[in-house]
Amino acid sequence: MAGLKSEVASAAAAGEQAGRERRRKQVDAALDRSAGPDLPVRERNVLALTSGRLLVFSLGGLITPQPRKLQWDFPLDEVRWVSRSRLTTGAAMALRADIGLADGHVARLDFPRAAVKPGQALLQELHRRVPDRSA
Repeated sequence: MAGLKSEVASAAAAGEQAGRERRRKQVDAALDRSAGPDLPVRERNVLALTSGRLLVFSLGGLITPQPRKLQWDFPLDEVRWVSRSRLTTGAAMALRADIGLADGHVARLDFPRAAVKPGQALLQELHRRVPDRSA
């Protein structure tokens, strides 16, 4: 019976490892600008707008959330357009907007319920700083 328990435990551990590896590959593909046209910016990200760049950091920290790792660095000169924000309603209220880049990528911003007002302020400032260069 002990042999069967260890085989089951080994199979479960191998399944968990395979699942973690699959999720890691999905995350790596999502963060790699060469992986496709969409660059999703998740609710567990922190955005910072400087005088010349839009920075996207992953969020870390157990007790106090804080920026952890720089995921993307978008020079404002490369930003071609910023869409109008869309507010989704219901239990999962979120503010969504897209940012088009010169290389054809689109950063998909998603601000959760708690970050709607700061998200609106960031998008207004981004609209002010970036003229529409899509033409």
